[in-house]
Amino acid sequence: PLLADGVVYPGYEQLLFAANAALAKNPKSPKAMLMRSDANYGLKRYTDSLRDAESSLRIQKDLHAYEMAAWSLFKLGQDEKAYSATVAGLNLNPENTELLMVAVRASERLGHYRAMLEDLEKAAEVNSEQFGKLFENAYAEYEDAAPDFQPTLMQNLKSSRKNFKKTFRKRFSDMLPALGVVLLVFFISVAVYSGARKKSDDEFEEIEGDEAPPDPVTEPLVAGRYKSEELLYHDPGGTVFKGIDLASECPIVINKFMSELPRDRKRSLLKEKNRLLSLNHPNIGLTYEILESKENFYVITDYVGGINLEEKLSKEPFIMSFSEGRKMCMDILRALEYLHSKKVIYGVLRPTDIQINQEGIARLINVGIGSVIDRDNNRWISYIAPEALTGRYTEKSDLYALGVCFYRAVTGVVPDTSGLDPHAKPASKMVPTLPPSIDRFFDDTLSSEPLRRPDSAADFQTKLENL
Repeated sequence: PLLADGVVYPGYEQLLFAANAALAKNPKSPKAMLMRSDANYGLKRYTDSLRDAESSLRIQKDLHAYEMAAWSLFKLGQDEKAYSATVAGLNLNPENTELLMVAVRASERLGHYRAMLEDLEKAAEVNSEQFGKLFENAYAEYEDAAPDFQPTLMQNLKSSRKNFKKTFRKRFSDMLPALGVVLLVFFISVAVYSGARKKSDDEFEEIEGDEAPPDPVTEPLVAGRYKSEELLYHDPGGTVFKGIDLASECPIVINKFMSELPRDRKRSLLKEKNRLLSLNHPNIGLTYEILESKENFYVITDYVGGINLEEKLSKEPFIMSFSEGRKMCMDILRALEYLHSKKVIYGVLRPTDIQINQEGIARLINVGIGSVIDRDNNRWISYIAPEALTGRYTEKSDLYALGVCFYRAVTGVVPDTSGLDPHAKPASKMVPTLPPSIDRFFDDTLSSEPLRRPDSAADFQTKLENL
């Protein structure tokens, strides 16, 4: 877990969310910039990570900022710049092994083997237990490539190991009598236990060979046809993989929920299975299959390319223009209008459930999964209508959630739910380019009283068009 402002975040997406919220309050906070740099690095967005690390360094010189800049540059293949960043950081602390190791890896790729061995030797001098053996192996491999390098640490390492072995042998000899007694007691105990536990062979199932544990970033073949290929993300609610349907060879998404998923939510989803599988609309992601195994619960959906709204708002400029945000909202309203006509309530609608492709078309994904999302997950609490906190989801709670997404899209912040009654903070005051009429629109859409919200998705569209 990552600690930020006293709150433990279970993953990089949560840390990114917190960092963006902190930067919305104070855009020049070096601490928030480094939080976001850490999060983006963990999400493999190295360009974004580098941007925030460099922004932080322009405000103040910080070792961690140099580390993030150096690692990001290295990951981007900019080895010379990565090495320069390590040099600047090592001026603050010459014994920083994190920076020394970036320098080692950058020098190796650049073919600067003497510099590589010198920096690795420094790291070994700081922490011989962690880097001593690594240095010995590297020196043995690159000795001929760096003939002018003269190691000073090798003899010290060998002497240290020799003294350690000598001390260990002496202490081991002193312990032998006591160890013999312990072993004797152990074997006697085993013999007694074995004699008291006689079982027939047919009580045991014989397993031939050791089964390899599953790869943590993939999932075994599901239902004999759905193969995972890439881990997309993981959170306390479950794990999501990108994969392929071996029967059709089409890309898919495998949503895996743990066995701890509440029984009432699984029952609800299985009850709606046939209805969900029959849904077909250009603004929703299709559901292909809903499966339950002894240990897990799976929802197989189609793979929708592009970027989700959460990811889009996590990058500069961190908000959408009014016209772009309205178009996104209209696309999702068409999806909700269709779902509601089929008596399907989405549930917990989050920014991660809105996928936007390169043409700017928004689609609502994870249809059916919103009903099994953990309602107790505080990360999404602002997107849940007050009446839905008790589990009473309606069409109007779906519209409320979309209203929160739209508010965040055009202002860059999530409305303060504690201030929704009487009103959310006027959006036009935060972003002067927004039409003044949008404030009344949000007052109604985000009202804690369902009767004040739009009557339907179609009514929501009409009000949105008139802004």
